[in-house]
Amino acid sequence: MNNYLLYVDRLGKVLKLPALALTLIIVIQIISIIILSILIASNTKMGRIKKEEKPKVKEQSPKETKTEESKVVPDKPSDVKVYNSTSKMTANIDARQAMPATESQMSNESYNYKEFNTNDLSVTDFNDEKEEVISVKVDERKKLISRQIVYHVKSFTAKMCLSSDTIKDYYQELTNYILSNKNVINNVKWLYDSYKSNGFTIARISINRKTLCLYLPFIEGEIPYDYDDVSHIKRFQKTPILLKITNEERVKQGEELIQLVLNKFEIKEKVDVQIDVKSKFPSVDEYILKNMGLIDDIYYEEICDLEGHRISLNKVKNK
Repeated sequence: MNNYLLYVDRLGKVLKLPALALTLIIVIQIISIIILSILIASNTKMGRIKKEEKPKVKEQSPKETKTEESKVVPDKPSDVKVYNSTSKMTANIDARQAMPATESQMSNESYNYKEFNTNDLSVTDFNDEKEEVISVKVDERKKLISRQIVYHVKSFTAKMCLSSDTIKDYYQELTNYILSNKNVINNVKWLYDSYKSNGFTIARISINRKTLCLYLPFIEGEIPYDYDDVSHIKRFQKTPILLKITNEERVKQGEELIQLVLNKFEIKEKVDVQIDVKSKFPSVDEYILKNMGLIDDIYYEEICDLEGHRISLNKVKNK
């Protein structure tokens, strides 16, 4: 301590300052240095913490990046209908505000097919339906391929509801023309709409490959219009004349042939009948039609050779 005071006294003489003032200056400098050291140490620590808290970015390999991109699914509208090869047809209708009213409208009509078993149908009865392959098995030893196939078979009512306004207009003209005759009634069946009078079949109307088809009984004499003979199909043996309705001209030709059939059965008295087809068969989604039992799934097992040639096609029990 004595040495320090001696040093300060000598320094004060050199700087011509009192010893007390010089001591105060030195103390202030020492305090400034300590404060500056604390600030520097604090900033260094904060920088280290921020560096440690910085999130680590994981480098993805090209394979992982491709996998993540494949998981991104764009937004789909709510009415997009979804088909799964391992399950029955499903669809999301949560956002379809108009559908409950349409379903209520459909329920007011009588579409009861309980007396008809779709298992009685054969492939030729729904050849216009697209097949969906559920599974494929290959037996290398037996050199055979087994495919499980499902057909989403639509009833006549379902096809009418899914048809364009043009087809509905053609149907309305024909059905009103037929029903405008007294004692003629119609009965909508699974495959077609049937018109009868006193037990005689006047006509049948169906839809095949999005085309309206008019089936008529045998007509004596030459038919001046193009038609197909479907008498080889057991279901249409009573109505072997097939007229495909593709335009307004064919509608008029169909009405002329219908009149010939009416004359054959001596049906002459007219009545006023006007059916609103678009109200009877409103445009609705397949999901509703399937819920109502108007679309049914029929399953088949197809056996082929390794080259794809069909060997057999057998119906399996509906799932």
